[in-house]
Amino acid sequence: MQITQEINRHYYAISHYSDAAITLAAPPDEGRLVVRQSFVLTPHALQPAWPVTDIAQIDTAVLQQLVDNYPSDILLIGCGTASRFLHPQLLLPLQQQGIGVEMMTNRAACQTFNTLVGDERRVCAAVMLPELISVN
Repeated sequence: MQITQEINRHYYAISHYSDAAITLAAPPDEGRLVVRQSFVLTPHALQPAWPVTDIAQIDTAVLQQLVDNYPSDILLIGCGTASRFLHPQLLLPLQQQGIGVEMMTNRAACQTFNTLVGDERRVCAAVMLPELISVN
């Protein structure tokens, strides 16, 4: 699914989404990048190999690490093809820091990320993609 045609070339943006890969429009020196594993994205930073592939792996330490490494006002968590939710107790420490956390599908997280970047918001998207399985 094509998400956006007009992209600010000074920030990361998501230009194409599928269930198995996401294409990023990166700052001019990086061009386009295709990501096929879980990743963390802010307007200015990309962690292309986030080790979390399932919501069951997310705990308070994982959430706090995201906030510490990628300061933002809004944390979007893409949970794959279906919306899933974390226990409210896990989100409480972030809410107490004034950080909004939104759980959504990957498609919704990609679209929301682009919208918030366009509004110059401090946003971080942590998107879980399934582990790739190679058959030999």
